[in-house]
Amino acid sequence: MESYNFLLIPKENEVSFIDDLFEINGDSKLKFSEVVNVISLLDHVKPYIPSDISNSSQPECYYFYNDSVCIIEIEINSGIIENDGVEELSIRFAVTNPIGTFQKAIEMCEMISKKLSMLTIDMRLREVIDFSDKLQLANSKRAYETKREQFYKMYNLLENSWNKPTHCGKSLFEELRK
Repeated sequence: MESYNFLLIPKENEVSFIDDLFEINGDSKLKFSEVVNVISLLDHVKPYIPSDISNSSQPECYYFYNDSVCIIEIEINSGIIENDGVEELSIRFAVTNPIGTFQKAIEMCEMISKKLSMLTIDMRLREVIDFSDKLQLANSKRAYETKREQFYKMYNLLENSWNKPTHCGKSLFEELRK
């Protein structure tokens, strides 16, 4: 509930949604080193270890973008290095980040998608993003804004009362308790 998520998969694969589940069909994978190289070249992106990382996750799979205005998290392969390659990238951000974070995340997804030949899926809309389709991008932004409003209502916060760079998950909820 606290984050907005995009999933990137190799273009050769397909994604299908059934009810609340999604399935990736296809065998295409990217080299881990190639993915890390592209991510590492992004401005303001550094490796990090999430505070709520599981014992089975590997720290080499986690990066974040921090420009002192917003934080966007990048997770490779659900936190697991697999010998046969990378099936997916998750790009997500806490909805409490400033409203402009959405546009920065879209730009990051588009750049990574082009360099690595990947599809970007808006997990809230449950559809593949066409970066040249302004209407689809507007719908994606509207879905993000709706999710953001719902989060603030759920926690009884004024919408602009919390507008600082924040990680997703445990880190966000620790900040809320302060």
